[in-house]
Order: sequence, then C-alpha cells, then structure tokens
Amino acid sequence: MTQVITAVYRDQATGLAASAALKKHGFEDHEVRTIVGAGDESVLASLVNRGLTQSEAAALANAVRNGASVVSVSAAFGQANLATWVLNGLKPADIRSAALDDGGPSRSASPFSDAFGWKTLSKGAAPFSAFFGLNPSVKSAPSGTKLLNRAPAPFSTSLGLKTLTRNPAPFSSLFKLPLLSKSKRARA
Repeated sequence: MTQVITAVYRDQATGLAASAALKKHGFEDHEVRTIVGAGDESVLASLVNRGLTQSEAAALANAVRNGASVVSVSAAFGQANLATWVLNGLKPADIRSAALDDGGPSRSASPFSDAFGWKTLSKGAAPFSAFFGLNPSVKSAPSGTKLLNRAPAPFSTSLGLKTLTRNPAPFSSLFKLPLLSKSKRARA
C-alpha cells in the first residue's frame, strides 16, 4: 500500500531539486512525479490520478501556471515519514492552504463541534501528550498544516527508546510474507 505525498515549491528549480533529493534517498523514478510548466488540463488530470480531489488539483494546476512546481511521491508502506522529511527539507511553499480555501468542506480539526457551535475540550493540538509531558508524534508547521515528526519511530524516540530495527516491514520479513509494495527500498 502506498501513500501519496505532495509538496508545492515556488519555482521550478526547487521542485526539481526536491525530486532529485527523493531519488537520492532511494525513491525510484516511477514513484516520484515532478510537475512544472504550463499547468494545462494534462497537469490537472495527472494530479487527480495521483489521488488529489478535483478542487485541490485545480488549485495546484493554477500554481503551476504561475511558475510553481509540484512534487508528488508515492511512498511505500513505512516510507511516508522519510518522503515528508525530504520534501520539507526544501521548504515547500504555503500556497496550498490559501489556494484550497474554496468554501468546500471544513479543514478544521474539530468540524463537528464547529458545525454546532460547541466549544472544544482543549485548544492544544496534543492535550494527552502535554498532560503527560510527552513530545507529540505529529508537529504543527507554521502554516498550520501537520508534518510528521522527523524521527523514524516517533513514539519510541519520545520515550527515549531505541528502535529494534530499521526494516519497515519486520514481521513480513520474519515470516517471509510478500510485501504489498514492489519497491526495493521497502525490502531492505
């Protein structure tokens, strides 16, 4: 199973650098898609085929028309954290959140409470973690979007524990079960 992660960069050079960085970290050519250029209907179709909604794809195609670049990676199971870390390392632009505010479904963390005008129990992003003094495994970026923690095993790291393996599919390897992904990197 794969997870598609998309980042937008203000210029084509940064997008191409992000694509090269992903490949340097072991992602294969067929897993990485870099979109630069005119932002025409083929870009829109390509983004929808990668799993974005029609409105998200239209906003990103418009950004490409204005000179931005979009980098999308299909990360195999266990590799999404690495892909997010690589893409965030090149400082993606914060144009998605502004461009995607189209009056569509709420992007609130508590849409049900917002719909009924109810107060939320806590304003903090991770009240359980704050109460117990733990580092949350998900951190909030300055733009308000969620970024995965850079640690490969965020829960173990927050407790100061060492990870037992770097293998993203240890049980499959142990029992010699086939993986859902054909990525060579996931088998290492």
